[in-house]
Amino acid sequence: MSIPNHVSTTEVVLLELEILLTIIAIGAWGALSAIFYAKIRKNIIVLMKVLNIV
Repeated sequence: MSIPNHVSTTEVVLLELEILLTIIAIGAWGALSAIFYAKIRKNIIVLMKVLNIV
């Protein structure tokens, strides 16, 4: 890093790693929920067509 007087201790590295992993986990959860939502929505539309609701 180019920040002056930046001390790279173990605690700082672990905190930065925790923040990075949290951001990655939130992004992965968002992607998975979007995929599940699309599949559920598709199944509901098919079911509605079968039951002649549409």
